[in-house]
Amino acid sequence: MKTNYKGYIINVEQDEYSDSPREWSNVGIIAYNHSRYLLGEETINDPIEWLIDKLNLSELATQRIWTKYATEREVFNYLEKRFFREYAALPVYLYDHSGITINTCGFSCPWDSGKIGYIYATKESCKEIGVENFSKRKIKNILEQEIKNFDQYITGDVYRYEIEDKNGEVIDSCGGIYGEDEAIDDAKVVIDYIS
Repeated sequence: MKTNYKGYIINVEQDEYSDSPREWSNVGIIAYNHSRYLLGEETINDPIEWLIDKLNLSELATQRIWTKYATEREVFNYLEKRFFREYAALPVYLYDHSGITINTCGFSCPWDSGKIGYIYATKESCKEIGVENFSKRKIKNILEQEIKNFDQYITGDVYRYEIEDKNGEVIDSCGGIYGEDEAIDDAKVVIDYIS
């Protein structure tokens, strides 16, 4: 996409060489269960066992839960509710049809989408990047933004711009910008500064 601005030309194109935002310092840890895609930092092989481990439940506590609830689905529902109470966490959903996209609220298509895991924060993951004394709600907002950034990355919504002067010389460029409009806006800021 080309845009003229104050006598300069801004060329914006998809950035195919951008870093994954999962390589940045993140508050959230994505735990997921999917055999074809690499979508996070932790793999969930058995959702119930994973929840038991995260909740640090003893063998006795686990046996009591299995005794109290009649079905595997009820055990899972109980453990998941407890997980959401104890952690700042959100579910992660995947839509897989001619490409993939993820979010924290789900998709309307029951055939090509479903919950694949969670993004959650621990006290340690928050401390590592200086996010302390935040409310659970504030941390959930950060987690949601991390999923949005990761979704932009996996859907190819990452761009780079080049600014050309009137002679066609490239005077500035930058990549790894999330969102095409954001790339144009960033280039305009540079032009405003130099003109």
